[in-house]
Amino acid sequence: MKSKLAINGGEKAVNIDRPHYVWPPITERIRKAVLRQLEESISIYDRSGIIKILEDKFAQYHGKKHALLTNSGTSALHSMYVGAVIQRDSSVLLLKRPKDDFMGGFMNFQVVELKMMSHLT
Repeated sequence: MKSKLAINGGEKAVNIDRPHYVWPPITERIRKAVLRQLEESISIYDRSGIIKILEDKFAQYHGKKHALLTNSGTSALHSMYVGAVIQRDSSVLLLKRPKDDFMGGFMNFQVVELKMMSHLT
């Protein structure tokens, strides 16, 4: 015998208040670091301060000479296209995880072909 789903009037499987899990976990250490950064600078336009520290540590961790921080995944991909000298009208294949992927990306990626933007050289 099958039971009804909660959305159809059946019993809920999870009976705890939302959110079930909070990310990122905000510890006292993180709170102090954010406040310290706010007092130092909130707009960093060059490779200095916390940006330089993080890029250097990230590069060192991965055994690389350089690392580049960006403000988004889109900016990171654009930087990669320019750095790799991908030509206008080239195709690039990317793995894309659907936004509604409730399995956390496990075996649920799609291949997406992107035509490069006309402002790339």
